[in-house]
Amino acid sequence: MAVAVALAGCSAVSSQAPETREAITTDVSPSSSVAPSPAALREQTTFTLCAEGSYASYAVFRDRSKTKTVKPGSCETTTFPPEHDTTHRADLYGIDPTSGRAFLIGTDWWGIDYDAKVRTTGTAMKPDWFGHD
Repeated sequence: MAVAVALAGCSAVSSQAPETREAITTDVSPSSSVAPSPAALREQTTFTLCAEGSYASYAVFRDRSKTKTVKPGSCETTTFPPEHDTTHRADLYGIDPTSGRAFLIGTDWWGIDYDAKVRTTGTAMKPDWFGHD
């Protein structure tokens, strides 16, 4: 069963109504092969944070939610529901083991078409991070 869709081209002059020039007919049938994008097929996106340095770390997301604090040598995975046409952002923080104060390590961005795996490394005096390996 085919469905016809008519699209009308028009031009407008500021004081006049649009004028129809021609109609274009496109055949859209159930057998047409329009494949969804790979991102549309994903049911969820995950963000994994591993604290591989000498300090604990956590991530704060765009909506202000955050991961649990990840102790050195551990990892934490957060799952996000499907979101189309967007990217995710995570601000990465470390916690100084001496003072207990949080410090910004960096910001990671990742798309809806892949999962993120971020590793915080180094020391509180010289923190670093690596992502998406």
